[in-house]
Amino acid sequence: MAALPTPGQIDLKSLRRAARQAITNGVVAANASEQRRYWNTWRRFCRTANPPLDPMFEHKDPNQTVDALECYAAWVRSGKAGRGARVGAQTVQIALRAIGTQFELDRKPNPIYHPDGNKDYWKSLARMIEGYRRQDPPPKPKLAVPVEVATTAAKAAMLTKNPLHQAVNDLINIAFYFLLRVGEYTYVSTKKRTRTIQFRIQDITLWKNN
Repeated sequence: MAALPTPGQIDLKSLRRAARQAITNGVVAANASEQRRYWNTWRRFCRTANPPLDPMFEHKDPNQTVDALECYAAWVRSGKAGRGARVGAQTVQIALRAIGTQFELDRKPNPIYHPDGNKDYWKSLARMIEGYRRQDPPPKPKLAVPVEVATTAAKAAMLTKNPLHQAVNDLINIAFYFLLRVGEYTYVSTKKRTRTIQFRIQDITLWKNN
């Protein structure tokens, strides 16, 4: 009888599960996957280093901590954390941020920041990233689908008398300028968590002559 819950007793286990689920839902699936990947990369780096490093920095020595993070940043920059090609400064920052995020999720101080409370990188890390950024070529933005595709389709629709071809070219323009332009309404795997809701046929209405 003593094991029976008392009326109104709060179930902390259930609340913890609900809290963990809410925490999981608070981040985009792709970002969470990226964070886990770089955290595992950091652990592999520490395990295979000579001498091996402590991934959780239990030594409490800030000099050793910063030295390990600098070595890891240089290792990621060289491409050894990926496919072997040198990566940009932004990728190095993402890799370092993954370490800090995991520490914060574990309720530990973020090791990539100076402990003065201003959330600034350690000076040497900040200078490393700035040096990498200066070495990187300027970004060249590229459109996945150039506007010429839409304009060509519009011209083709006006030149043809085939209703099917007209409809296809019209739908290309609808997709480019509205439904698919930002890539938020295209199909995604049901295993991925997204904050957008996919369009269904019943959500679309076509009008003609009012």
